Amino acid sequence: MPQVTSAMWAPLRDALPTFAATWSARPDDGESTHDVWDELHAFEEYVRELVKSDPASLEPMFGPLEMLLADGGEELNGMLTVTVVEALAEAADEAGIDLAVIARKFAGPATHAAWVEGLKWTHPEGDWDGERVVLRFTPPHILGSVRVLSTVASADGESVDMTCELLDGDVRAGWYSWHARSSAYHEARRISSVETIDGEPGMATRLRLRVEFAPDEDADFRRLLGDRLYDLGTVLGIVDTVPPETVGWYSPEEG
Repeated sequence: MPQVTSAMWAPLRDALPTFAATWSARPDDGESTHDVWDELHAFEEYVRELVKSDPASLEPMFGPLEMLLADGGEELNGMLTVTVVEALAEAADEAGIDLAVIARKFAGPATHAAWVEGLKWTHPEGDWDGERVVLRFTPPHILGSVRVLSTVASADGESVDMTCELLDGDVRAGWYSWHARSSAYHEARRISSVETIDGEPGMATRLRLRVEFAPDEDADFRRLLGDRLYDLGTVLGIVDTVPPETVGWYSPEEG
């Protein structure tokens, strides 16, 4: 199988003139300091921004994307699926754009096939019916919500302490934080303790929540993500039960 080169995906970047201009203006010191994955990740981030700011400008990209997915070989097909195609789904979801709006732009069956494959990773709790991702379960009732202000791994490495602002509702030990990574990909973590933090009168209630790591999240994972489990400002829902179909169900009791 021939190695994927920069030239092989040139029709895709050339289809978006603003990216092509940026690409051609990049410094060239005569040495290769990046690989094709780096190039595609840069293009992926550009596509994400356009989905959110000017989705109509992506129109010229879909013809070359179909051609490369269909005829560029298995390796390039896989690389474009996990970068460009998955970025389209994730960015549309984040921007509140109906996924069908994106899917209607596809130029042929190869892009549709890559879309369905990519949704298995970006929206793993649902199935694409040609117009939308249909969840396989009824989402739990949200009993409260909090905004993450800080996260730090506990001293024993078994959990994460989060300082949060209570936005509404209630939070109790034994319930779960509920994080929507996409409209069909949720992460739930069991809350083992809840502590109210004293604050200034009139300020929103602040809480210290301890959430559990999953048993299969090893020591390296815990060291890497313990202090940044969620981006600051992330809003988490609070639920008292978690559907068993939830992909990211992290509970030491349920596994």
